[in-house]
Amino acid sequence: MDIQLSNHVKNPKNSRKNSRKRSIKLKEDIHKELKKEIHKAQEQYKYYADQHRVQDPSYQIGDKVWLLKNNLQTSRPCSKLEHQRFDQFTILANINLEPYQISPLRGERSSPSPPIEVDDHEEFEVKHVLDSRISQGRLEYLIHWKGYDISDRTWEPTRNLQRAPIKV
Repeated sequence: MDIQLSNHVKNPKNSRKNSRKRSIKLKEDIHKELKKEIHKAQEQYKYYADQHRVQDPSYQIGDKVWLLKNNLQTSRPCSKLEHQRFDQFTILANINLEPYQISPLRGERSSPSPPIEVDDHEEFEVKHVLDSRISQGRLEYLIHWKGYDISDRTWEPTRNLQRAPIKV
């Protein structure tokens, strides 16, 4: 009887190792199965979405096309009264959707002009004041800084511009 009980008693260290291995194996199997299911679902979505897609029109030189007003500004005061399409135009040249090639690298920027030292702190030179607004009860100006790019424009409160001559 003791021999039979000893066979059924398990070593706790071995059972932990085995359960970890089984757990890892189970997680890997679940992961593989889920990957397959996701891929299958994506293929199904693509199949049904592609049924409703329309190919881009291909135009040839000499074809007549309508020009839509969507991206055009006109002098009419109300867009509702504007023509939806403008005349038929003849295609003169076949230009790709992107008539120029864009470099994948970011363009080089010239080094900005260094700040001016005034009373032991740095000050930057204002090139233009582009706009003004009232934000949280304070007057702020949109500043284009001398030697900096368009993307470096900032809204500055009037207290930051006390020494700067306003260049409108």
